[in-house]
Amino acid sequence: TLSSSSAASDVYKRQPCCAPWRGTDARRAHARRAVRRRAHAAGILCVAAHCKHLHALDITRLPLVSDTAVSAIAQSCAGMRELRLYASSQYTSAPIVDVATHCPQLRLLDCTGHNRLTDDALRALALGCPSLTSLNLSWATKLTDAGVVAIARACRDLRLLSVHGVLGITDVSIRALGEHVRGLEALDVRGCTAAASREPDKLREIIPSVRVFVVHT
Repeated sequence: TLSSSSAASDVYKRQPCCAPWRGTDARRAHARRAVRRRAHAAGILCVAAHCKHLHALDITRLPLVSDTAVSAIAQSCAGMRELRLYASSQYTSAPIVDVATHCPQLRLLDCTGHNRLTDDALRALALGCPSLTSLNLSWATKLTDAGVVAIARACRDLRLLSVHGVLGITDVSIRALGEHVRGLEALDVRGCTAAASREPDKLREIIPSVRVFVVHT
């Protein structure tokens, strides 16, 4: 497992240019922030090249990481099971399609805030990653029922789904989840104002297995 902070910390320890800043905690923190900013741009490509057996990666809130870098991770790390791309609105659908194509063992994907993610990318995920158990699509505002229905039909082991704040989601998605995903335990449809059944009591009538109604906080 590799996170953005651990990767940056490792880079920091190896950087001789940071040595003059190691006198105080404040200077060490400043050095780490400086190295982390540099790591964002090229570090993920380095990970892709040298960590081909990586199973989990968290690159939350790294605005300088590009589509190309995430695609490189997908193409190099076929055994990836958990990928967190939280709060990174710079991505298009292209790297998610690459993840779907090259990472068939994926179980967890967090695309919170991906406001350029499309239904076509979800269709690709449904086709390529049927073993998904956790999918966070909060604030992925371009999505509609078409993408969620594709996920519901293919990813029968899904346990957690959040489409918090996605206005294109209606009761069509909720009914598809109730029909195809019998073990769904957590479903966040808060803010999906076009879904008449978004309140917990109504959700339970359609998907009795759901017990958690707040995923995105």
